[in-house]
Amino acid sequence: MKHWCLILVISALMAQPTSVHPGGDRWEIKTSLAVNSDLAHPREISIESFLALPEPPAVGMSRLQKVRMSESVAGFHEGDILSLQGWLHLVALESDGDYHMQMSVSQESGDHCAIVEIPSPDFVQSGSLASLLRQGRQIVRQRVLRGHEPSTSGDVLRHPARVQVVGALFFDGAHVGDMPRGKKGMHADTRWELHPVTSVKFLPSPGQGK
Repeated sequence: MKHWCLILVISALMAQPTSVHPGGDRWEIKTSLAVNSDLAHPREISIESFLALPEPPAVGMSRLQKVRMSESVAGFHEGDILSLQGWLHLVALESDGDYHMQMSVSQESGDHCAIVEIPSPDFVQSGSLASLLRQGRQIVRQRVLRGHEPSTSGDVLRHPARVQVVGALFFDGAHVGDMPRGKKGMHADTRWELHPVTSVKFLPSPGQGK
């Protein structure tokens, strides 16, 4: 009996996700919302338009560690609350605790994707935002991960899900000049993200009705 208990304890420890820790680059921006953010009335943007958003004018990202950029891009500002629909193909757990999610236009392919992320509520100062993040992460786990935490390498959905996410527009300037982002061979077409994502809604696939 003792041997079985030891095996169960070891198995449980092995099942725990890799330890996570708060991130660094623009961390306060990634884990907060702009003042007067209106989560109830997000601006809708198609995923095609989102992927086509131009990069912002050249700005020194070092001066933007604790503030959002003020420059307008295609009529949007960093921090705007947007609503985005697309096909969810992958969920991963990042080292900073974020749920990293990759969405594309196509149900068949996760390539040419957008990256949206739900921070860990443990690293968020606002109690109301932490509650929203906790709910969103729970929905993702229940709907596509059988209640488990995502893997650090990324869990590819066998059956991509049509989702609507709401979150704050964020430019991940730390990756300017890097190779295209994205996991499992799915390449992101933009460095713009929704981060933090404040809600996730799973939608019926075309033809399924409401």
